[in-house]
Amino acid sequence: ASNASNASNAKVLDVTESMGDVSTRLIKAVRAPLTRAAPTWKSMGVMKFTCPSGAREAQGRMRKNAREFGYNYLVVALALCAWSALSHAFTVVLALGIFVGHHYVVRVRNAPIDVGGKVFSAKTLGAATTAAAACAYALIILPAFLSALAFGVAFAVTHAVMRVPDKADEDEGG
Repeated sequence: ASNASNASNAKVLDVTESMGDVSTRLIKAVRAPLTRAAPTWKSMGVMKFTCPSGAREAQGRMRKNAREFGYNYLVVALALCAWSALSHAFTVVLALGIFVGHHYVVRVRNAPIDVGGKVFSAKTLGAATTAAAACAYALIILPAFLSALAFGVAFAVTHAVMRVPDKADEDEGG
């Protein structure tokens, strides 16, 4: 009975953790930025935009607005990445296929293979599939998500620099 309970629990940094704990932590990690961003959405949309007079003012605005709206910017960037994933469904399916194929070759099929009379060891196959997976991720999958992330960062920087901070923020000093 002890071995069965140990099989459902895993050690993470010397702390026993069950699968239920993992899902609870994942839900909390996803919900935390949304909860922290919720009170500031209305004030983020208030149209108080002007060009800063100089680099020092732009830096001050950016610092104050990033402190106030940082979680909002994170949620916008993550939403753009999620939109990118949904609009590039083939890319997501390809990423999952690469992951499953790599996992099969490296973890499940741990045997040499004969190709045209030449025998390749399991170690060589693992290295080859790892290199192929890395190239596919770098050339096909990563650009789709980096472009969405770049738009999110561009939005955050533009909003943070152009939005005039509230008077209460300016009185605090920087």
